[in-house]
Amino acid sequence: MPDRVPPDRPSEFPPERPAGERPAASSSATNSSATNPSGEIPSDEVICEQVAGWIRDVVVGLNLCPFAGPVWRGERIRLTVSRSTTPDELLFDLATEIARLDSTPPSELETTLVIIPQQLADFEEYNEFLDAVDDLLRQLDREGVYQAASFHPGYLFAEAEPDDQANATNRSPWPIIHLLREESISEVVDSGYEVDAIPEANILRLRGMSREEWQRLFPWLTPPGGQPKRDE
Repeated sequence: MPDRVPPDRPSEFPPERPAGERPAASSSATNSSATNPSGEIPSDEVICEQVAGWIRDVVVGLNLCPFAGPVWRGERIRLTVSRSTTPDELLFDLATEIARLDSTPPSELETTLVIIPQQLADFEEYNEFLDAVDDLLRQLDREGVYQAASFHPGYLFAEAEPDDQANATNRSPWPIIHLLREESISEVVDSGYEVDAIPEANILRLRGMSREEWQRLFPWLTPPGGQPKRDE
């Protein structure tokens, strides 16, 4: 399997992402409390509101993933904040959320976004941690049951320039690990939906955005598509 997302091929939401596939890492793509220039980390409620706004206005609003809308409107997406400060603590929180998915039918809970405000702000470190997430799925015997999609303020696709607006398909207000049900993804693929057309359509949509639209939808990024805003 490839180690990186192909150049200029942003994944959809949710992505059809083979286990083990990784985006490119860039040490220059960092985020220091991306949505708060003061450097203070907001409350869990505020963080979840920021991520919910991103899903509503960007992921669903721009139709970056045609499958996300029904799940969002059906309130089957769980947003939870991990206040972990070490990789081991974060793995524990992820294991807890996997257990929750195990015990909850998809009709009630389809997918979970674990938001990480207190570590992995550097995209390179975040990117490396994704291997530990895949290891966790194997250890829990959940490989092929769930997969982890990645979203980060400094997300950078393989061989893409940091200011390429196409990166914004996976640039979220905070680092996020998105736990997806493999069965649900397979159902969409098997339905005959043209999933391969989604990335190219998203690229055209994002690259065609005006500066004003960009500033409204991605306030935590430096327009028109570059790095996350730094603390003052």
